[in-house]
Amino acid sequence: MRKLIALLFLASLCLQSQDQKTEQKGEHTQHSSQYAPLASNKPKSASDTSENEGKQFQPKESPAPTIVNQITVNPKRRDHWDLIEICATCALALVGLVGLIFAFGTLKSTEKAANAARLNAQAVIDNERGWLEVSFGNIKLPKLVTPDILSIFCLFPHVTNRGKTVCKLTEMYITRTFNKSALGLPCPPIYDKTIESSFLSLDLPMFPESPLAPLDLKISMREVNRARSREEMLFVYGYVQYEIKGLPTETTKFTRFCFVYNLPGGYSPLPEGFLMPTGVSEYTKSI
Repeated sequence: MRKLIALLFLASLCLQSQDQKTEQKGEHTQHSSQYAPLASNKPKSASDTSENEGKQFQPKESPAPTIVNQITVNPKRRDHWDLIEICATCALALVGLVGLIFAFGTLKSTEKAANAARLNAQAVIDNERGWLEVSFGNIKLPKLVTPDILSIFCLFPHVTNRGKTVCKLTEMYITRTFNKSALGLPCPPIYDKTIESSFLSLDLPMFPESPLAPLDLKISMREVNRARSREEMLFVYGYVQYEIKGLPTETTKFTRFCFVYNLPGGYSPLPEGFLMPTGVSEYTKSI
């Protein structure tokens, strides 16, 4: 390919030099014709002077008109060499266009490789950094009791750092609600600290694989009986906010959680306890 380009380039240079020589030759010929001598300018001799004195009283004859040769330059006609030059120029332009397309494709491939490397590095960082998970373990609600008894049941969700580095827990929120299904929950979730909920703001270091229970949720016996009556389902949801040291930006992270209290019935193999519902991605995603 490179040899072909070089041959085409040399051919175009040769054709251009030949055209320049032809044009210079035509200009030289035209210049010589225009400045040809019109008449002889020899010095006059003594005999010529005497003759002129004898003929001074004779009438002078009018000089003969001088004819200047004019050369008409015809426009240059294109021959097969011109066609070859045009074809070579077009071929060079086509080769240049192909080179530009190839360079553009190379830049695109380089950009994709850079993006893949950046995503790989981000995945490594996310895998090594600390991230918090909330769970309820094997907590079960008490059996049916008399609603008139003034007693409170406390739920202690466990917060665990599943990463490989230390992070700091800065905020935690938890509340509950009753609904017939998970699809009836408001979307997006409402984290209102004025309603019956539990909220905590602190600076608590979270070490890897070391669960803690920094906050509890209090439920009355009336609500326990309501959850066990199967009329409505008990949902417990909230979030934890934590900070990661060592990251240049976006050091504050959130983990949302949502659980529903399941009561076994019929042929359901699911055990009794707090389980994660489906179809509520807004309540369980991490930011």
